[in-house]
This record gives sequence, structure tokens and C-alpha cells, in this order.
Amino acid sequence: MNFTTTTTRRRARAAALGLLATILAAPAAVIAAPASTAAPAAPAGASSVVGEVTQTMTYGGRTITVRMQPFALRGPDFEVLLQQADGSLVPQSVGAERGYLGSVDGDPTAVSTAIRRSDGVLEGTVTFDRGATWFFRDGDVYYTRGLTQPTTFKWPSSTTESRNVSTGAGQAGTTTYRWDIGYDLSYDWFTDPTVGSSVDVALDAVEAEVAEMAGLYIQDAMLRPALGRVIIRADATANPYADGTDLLGKVSDEWADNQADSNSDVVMLRSTPDSGGGVAWIGTAGSDWTGASVLGSYADPVVTRHEVGHNWSGRDNHTNGPEGPTVMSGNQFNRFDGTELSAIFRHRDYQQTHQATPPFTPLGTFDVPVPPYAALDLVDNVDARVSRRFRPLANDHDANGDKLTVLSVEPTSHLGGKVSVFNNAITYTGPHVAAADTIDWVKYVVRDATGKTATGVAIFRVDPYVAPPAASTWADVPVFANTKYELTNRQSDYLAAVKAESPATPGLVQRPTHNNFSKFRFTPTGTGTSYYVKNAGTGNCVGTDGALVVQQACDSSVGQRWRVAQHPKGGAALVNVGSGQCLTPKDDNMTIGAVLAQATCSLKLNHAWDVAVPAVSTWPAAAPADPTKQYQLRNGLSGLFAGLPAGSGGYEELVQRAKGIGARFSFTANGDGTWAIREVSTNQCVDGYGSSDAGTWSCHSGDNQKWKVLQHPAGGVALVNVDTGTCLAPAGDATTAGTLLVRRTCDGSPAVQWSPSVVTP
Repeated sequence: MNFTTTTTRRRARAAALGLLATILAAPAAVIAAPASTAAPAAPAGASSVVGEVTQTMTYGGRTITVRMQPFALRGPDFEVLLQQADGSLVPQSVGAERGYLGSVDGDPTAVSTAIRRSDGVLEGTVTFDRGATWFFRDGDVYYTRGLTQPTTFKWPSSTTESRNVSTGAGQAGTTTYRWDIGYDLSYDWFTDPTVGSSVDVALDAVEAEVAEMAGLYIQDAMLRPALGRVIIRADATANPYADGTDLLGKVSDEWADNQADSNSDVVMLRSTPDSGGGVAWIGTAGSDWTGASVLGSYADPVVTRHEVGHNWSGRDNHTNGPEGPTVMSGNQFNRFDGTELSAIFRHRDYQQTHQATPPFTPLGTFDVPVPPYAALDLVDNVDARVSRRFRPLANDHDANGDKLTVLSVEPTSHLGGKVSVFNNAITYTGPHVAAADTIDWVKYVVRDATGKTATGVAIFRVDPYVAPPAASTWADVPVFANTKYELTNRQSDYLAAVKAESPATPGLVQRPTHNNFSKFRFTPTGTGTSYYVKNAGTGNCVGTDGALVVQQACDSSVGQRWRVAQHPKGGAALVNVGSGQCLTPKDDNMTIGAVLAQATCSLKLNHAWDVAVPAVSTWPAAAPADPTKQYQLRNGLSGLFAGLPAGSGGYEELVQRAKGIGARFSFTANGDGTWAIREVSTNQCVDGYGSSDAGTWSCHSGDNQKWKVLQHPAGGVALVNVDTGTCLAPAGDATTAGTLLVRRTCDGSPAVQWSPSVVTP
């Protein structure tokens, strides 16, 4: 996979710089300079065929063979510029691409990257499962890091609570993005004896770092680094970093003011004297303020991967190392933990959606086979002795876009819980524990379509078992009558539904698809606090047939009556009045299409449902209004009409009132799916005042005067203000005449439901 296109991006300087971060440098063995720059004969143990490179090496009694293919490390903006005494930058002629990426024979977990240095030496890294790393030059493993995996794991514990999350389901996406890295090599670094003022040696150091980062950032973060502009400061008098102070500020200013055309997303400054560490701005990748300064001689890929991680919004000891000393939390393993990676993905997505020109170039699916990434799973609120199922693959990903399967899981957790896997879902039954939030864990292995594998960790917070009270005593959960709701199972994360392809089929199933067959209306039965639950697609009632839950013609029988009760683990339980049992996927099944059943109510999470009105973003547009007609808007809660106070001449806040003059509106399409709503007697537009009020004002094209007219889940329409995304409703959901109309959160309440009807002028 080579880079063939050039993208020009000019970005304004970011207003905020972020925070400063530091980390200790890696041991000196990593950064030792090559002993000689003379090109040797082909090294022992190495061979190459038609571009393929193989290398055999031995360490600790283990012999491996890496097998790599040519791999482009240089981006479309790559160039090497040598600074002269007058400050000018002169392009240098450099050799062809010399990067490699590949695998290890017989080890499906490993990825290897390398470059062929200017002296002929093959220098690179081999990263094994969960980040253990060998650093090699030809057949010599000259340094290792992270070979001893942790024996304990812990729950994330940052004082910034928003960091204590692993990657979410689907958060990685399926696209690998290119990010461009520039290098600025200070005069003192370039002339250090380890580099010896050699352009070849300097470029060796830079490309070796980029190669090492490529394996990490592609496999874990689906972010492909591309080497861009490299500036070598060959003259002391023209070196902007000569005094060695405020290096982050200086490199940021230099590349924002003088190198903006380089299109660099991250800039790495190399400078001496060696202060034993590195510094970086936090959260600036993709803006002009991307300077990261790594201080040290020759090259230090271990420190570099960490400092660049800061640019991608990782923090030192990000969440205190739940998976051990990963890149941002001790930096032993060549791996980001799930919480670090979640921050990187959030940064990527924010930059892509908040800049006029998205900074990172989408490359599609990565086409060189690499192992998958098994992300940290955090399973909270588990009761001892109560089985919990979860899908570990939901937040795992593969840069190649391969389908993943769970190959295996440890049968016993750290504390002795029972663990099994079926249909890629893991079932965990926690052991007896004495204290709340007791930490337990288990490892599992995922495999991609090519046979490559990765090991993941699931961490559980387990509470002592306490028998729940009878379901008949669980508190009621209020729902709006006759409003469309979706029922999402809290364990499987799928919706209760009628089969859309065969809606006459009695059985209900769980599915991911949002449509009328996955929506239900709750109609009070008039008996206690129970409801008839009617499917919006068929109009049939939810009832029971033995152990199964089915749709039936509504007949008011006790088996069709349901309570909506607070489940002890959160969410709601749907308790059948006739049987006293709870709605659940049959046999705790987590797969799409699993039939729904009733079972004795318990603490199991599959007995809990999120009963929620569908997201406003899914509400369909209402039928278009006729711009030649006048409408009155009747509120679904109060029965009153939207309008101006009696006798008003305009520029007034709207109220709910009796119908008549001042309570008539016309609708004019804006051409973008939104509407301008005019109060007819004043010919002024309904306007969003401030953050929540609503009134009339002279018409203009601002978003606060644009409204979406959507189908409300209870019928009628909702009037959604484009500026705030909120719905028109009486203040405080009041039902009295004269109550001001405001904009508030859209929901299933009849207070945000309006019924338009045509009136005669």
C-alpha cells in the first residue's frame, strides 16, 4: 500500500495549546547509534526475494524468522531540506523507499516493521501479543521491552472520570487514516557524534522511528503515519533552537509560521543536550500546534511513540494502567490500552468533524495483513453467582476489516468465576465476594479471517449477591400513554421486535433494526398500573403462549397486561401481570433473531430493558404543509393553541391560548428540509429567543428561525428548533391558558406534541 496522492491542507493556528507532558527516556540501549556508516555485505541470516525480506534472529532461547514486504513510510509531502547559513532550506537528494512491514513465521500475534539503513543494516522491531517487543539490527536482538506481561489488572482510576472508559462498540470504525509527521532536527542533534553531521544517518534515525510507530499506530489505532517534511539544521547560526529553551513553543511557532505548507499533523523536534526525557503538547494532532519535542541523541522510538501519543490526547498514566504499563502508562508495552485508545479515537473524530478541512486522510481498509486489536472490556455492576453475558467483539477491531471471532476464553477467572463462550458471547458467573466492587478478570483470544490472533482482557466489578425483593414490589416506571417506545435489552443491546419480513408470525424476537415493527405503544388497561403493549407495525398486543412471548389480537386478557417496573440493575423490567414473570430473550440468548420469552424475574441483566422514545434524529419528517393555507396548532397535553397574547402587535413571546386571531400560522419551506413558521396577523416569524424562549420576530435566515416539522411518536407533529435541537412546548408542561411557550428537550410527552389543522382565513 503506497501513497500516491497529494493533499493540500492549510489550517489556522489553534487557539488553545493544550497541556505539557513529560516522561522519562528509555534505556540508552534503545538509542545507541550505529557503529559504522559503511555499507556491509549482506548480513548473515538475512535473505530477500523479489522485494520480500526475511531475517532470522534468536533471543532467550527462541528463534524466529520475520518475513516482510516493502512498505511506504514516506507520505506525498516527503522531502529532506538542509538549512544553510543564510537560513534558506535546500532540498536534498535521498534514496528510494526502504521501509518494510510484515509478520513472524508461525506466530499469528506478531507484526514486524523495519528499514534498510543507508549502511545496509536491517533495523526494526518485532511486536508480539499485547506489546512485548524485540528491537533488532540484522540478526542481533540488541534490546527488548515488555516481555513480562502483568499478572494483575485493575479498573481504570483517573480522577477525570470521562477517561475511565474503554473503546466503545464500533468506535474504531473501519477506515484507516493517514497522518503526516514532520521532523525538525536541531543543529546540536545533527552534529552530535552519534549522527556525525551525516544526512544519511539522520534520515536512518527518523525513518526507523516512523517504522516502529507504523506497527503500533496502524494495528491499535488504525492511524498510518507518513513521513513528511524533514528539516536538518546544518548551520549553528541559523538554528532557531540554539538556546535550548521553550522548545515546544519555538517548534510550534516555526512550523505554524514558516512551514505551514508542509501539511504536517504532528511535528517532532530532535534536540540535545539529553535531558532524560521528552515533552509534548496534549491533544493537538491535526492542528498547527502539534510540536512534540523529544530530547536525546540519535533515535529513541520508545519515547517518541509516547510523546506522539500525547499529541493524540493520551495523558501520562492516562487511567493508571488498567492493562499494565502500556504506551501512555509506563511505556513498557508497545500497545495502547483500551482507555488510551478511546481518547485517541475521540480526538480523531473531533478533529475530522470540527475543522473546515478534515486533517487526516481516509485510506479505506488497510491492505497489509496485521493482527487484530482486542480491546479492554469493562463489565460493571456484576452480582456474584449471577451469570452475565457480554460480546467482547463489540469493541474489538481489525485494521484489515476482517470479521473477528472469539477463538477461546480462560475457563476460570482470576478469582475462580466460571467462564464460557458460545456464538462469540462470553458468559461469566462471578464467584462469592465479600466486598462491593471486587475486581476480577479473564483473558480471551480473538482471531481474524486470516488466522491472526490477539489476546484481550475483560475486567469485572463484582458485588456480593443479595437476593432481590419480589418483582411485585418493584417500583413502577412511568411511560406516556400511546407514545411509540423502543425496548432495548440491556444485555444483548438489541430491540424487541416483530419479524418485519413475516409480520403475521406470532413470535417476538430481538433485532438491531429500527422500524415500526420494533416500536410499541403502552395503553393503560384501567387495572392498577398495567398496560396493554401494542406493536406499532401490526397493532397486535404483546401476550404469552406458555413460556414464549408473542403478538396476539388484542383481547384484554390478563396475559396481555404488563407492568413497567424498575429493575434492580437499572432500566426497566416488563412484568406480565398474569404470570408475574419477566420479558427476556429465551435462554439468555444474545444473538440477533433470538425469540423472546418470559422467565422468573431475577437480577440477570437480560431481564432489564431500556424503555425509551426513539432518538429525535430517527423521527421522520411530517407531511409537507401547504404554504397557501393557514394552520392552528393544538397542544397534545393542554388542548390549547399556540399563539400571541390577545391584542399583541408582534415581537411577543408565544403562549398557549384559545384559538382565533393571533393563533394562526403559515409554513414556508426553506429548501433544506426546514420551515419558516409565520404568525399570520403580524407576518412575523416564530423565533428562538436566547437559549429556551420562543416568540415572534422579523423574519431572517438564522437557524433560530428554522424549524423541523417531525412526526411525534404519540401522533401529530413536533416542532424542533434547528438552532438548539429542542422542541416547542408549554413551560413546565403546564396546561393553563397564558403559559409561555419554550423550547425544551424533545421526548414522548404530549406536551411537545402538536396537531396542525387548516383554518379558513
